[in-house]
Amino acid sequence: MIERSFREVGYGMEITLTIPDDVAADIQNGSSTPQSRQLLELAAIQAHESDLITEREVMEILGFEDREELYNFSSDMTFGASIRAKTSKGLPPLWMIC
Repeated sequence: MIERSFREVGYGMEITLTIPDDVAADIQNGSSTPQSRQLLELAAIQAHESDLITEREVMEILGFEDREELYNFSSDMTFGASIRAKTSKGLPPLWMIC
């Protein structure tokens, strides 16, 4: 088993996960993104899709400064449609209005 942790400098909660090596390999799946970042992204995505956190909170967790950065990120992810659908409601995203 491997142990991974993520700690945001200056604030936040540190969480350590212990997962089996084969699961860690599946999560990594050849990506160069650190597993701690991948798991943080997945947690933020799941929390948003479950209506536990807002889009703004997703941006804060992932360190995005504006919605455009979030939408660029979401366009590369399968959850992108859910973020765009929850925020647009037929209107352009706020980052396009500002």
